[in-house]
Amino acid sequence: MEKAKTIDLPWATTIQLLVILGGIPFFALLDSPFLTSYFSYDQNVSNTVMLVFYTWLLIISERKLYWLILLMTICSLGAEIIGTYIITAYRYRLDNIPIYIPLGHAVIYTTAYQLCRHSIVWRFRKPIEKNLKCIAFFVCFFSLVFLNDVGGFLCYLIFLILLATRKKPLFYLCMFFIVYFVEISGTALSTWVWYGQLNNHPEYPSTTIFPSGVAGLYGMVDIVCNFSYITVRKIIHRFKLKLNKVCTV
Repeated sequence: MEKAKTIDLPWATTIQLLVILGGIPFFALLDSPFLTSYFSYDQNVSNTVMLVFYTWLLIISERKLYWLILLMTICSLGAEIIGTYIITAYRYRLDNIPIYIPLGHAVIYTTAYQLCRHSIVWRFRKPIEKNLKCIAFFVCFFSLVFLNDVGGFLCYLIFLILLATRKKPLFYLCMFFIVYFVEISGTALSTWVWYGQLNNHPEYPSTTIFPSGVAGLYGMVDIVCNFSYITVRKIIHRFKLKLNKVCTV
């Protein structure tokens, strides 16, 4: 029988989850063309808000999550450079990569990480996993059939492959729906626009306002992040062993 790893989160982390999930549409609105047409300001407002919240997350996070947040930020920046400038799959409002974007990826990662470890969520993880898998399939399947979202379904297949390799798939399932919510908010407000609306890549697989299974791409970044974390830990461990040998000579 699998041992239950129920974790009672501190009040600060619980507030973090509520603020992030409830504040996603507001934050997307903050850097949207709609709001900036009424109030003249650049992305410094959004960047400052995200930087403050990001710093708070680092302060309240445990050691492992602290380093994962930093690594996810670096990996996300690399992914954004590829997505925005190399394959030009999407474009942000000012044709740049806002500072709040790689920081926001780390926040999304942290939210999924904490949410799937919540005592209540973990207690009912089996029915939650089953229902989330079904909902994710129907969302991507109907997007493919009725919206011709081929790109989104291909991303969903990547997501399924990653899901099959995980012993505890709840993290990826939580990430799927958090990412979906973020993409709906951002694309609906035109804070960023995918190639399906830009019409800049007719040779790419067709998609809608965003690929429905885009969480599969987030999952790939997570794999790189975790691989980097394990590699860095091994390097540090070997360095400490060599240092101890030198000190004992």
